[in-house]
Parts: sequence; C-alpha cells; structure tokens
Amino acid sequence: MGCFTSDGGYLRGAYGKNLGDPMWEGFIAELCAESESFASLWALNDAAVPASRTKSVRNLAVGELEMFLTSMSLPSVPNAWMQVYTPVDEVAWGKLRELLAMSVEERLRPWAEHRELYHAAAG
Repeated sequence: MGCFTSDGGYLRGAYGKNLGDPMWEGFIAELCAESESFASLWALNDAAVPASRTKSVRNLAVGELEMFLTSMSLPSVPNAWMQVYTPVDEVAWGKLRELLAMSVEERLRPWAEHRELYHAAAG
C-alpha cells in the first residue's frame, strides 16, 4: 500500500462511483478492519482521478499557447504519470497548427536569433 495515491487512489475513485452500495461499503470496512495501514491511508482521502488545469506555454516561433494540462497516473506502470497538453480554444489550436506546419528551420530560427542577440557575448 506504499503507492496508495497511484493504486489506492483508483480504488477511491471507483468507490466514489459506487457510494452507498452496501457491497462497496462492506468491502472498504473489511479492508480497514484487516489493515491498520490501509485504514490510515484510506482516511487521507487521496484520489487518483485525472486533474486538469490551464497552463501557458511560450514558444518563440508562435508566442503564448494556452493549454489544458491533464495529468494522470498509469496504473499498469508503477509510479508513472502521463501529461497531455490540449489547446484551450481555437486561437491556441491555430497557433499549434501554425507551429506544426513550420519547417524545423522556421521553428528554430527565433531561438537562434534570441541566442545570438542575448548570449553571443558569453560565448
């Protein structure tokens, strides 16, 4: 049970979908009675459901992209997490399409110009 958030959190997520179900209530009560460790972890109320938030990603070639960031654990791979960035609106989708349509040289040009302008003296 050391990885309660990634493993037990899913149990809590499934439990949340079955609140009031006597079979689930009994199952959780039995686990708590059998394991003091489980009972203390269960009391933490950790849940491993995907979490979304908005992040701003700055790209020198297209500017700011407002993205939804969804993080989730991968139950089949211990301690693994996956993050998915999705544009929040059509403006962000347009910038992403623009970025993907660029050649590698076009994508890198703003960085090369920035490096030359601000970091050339250091080299």
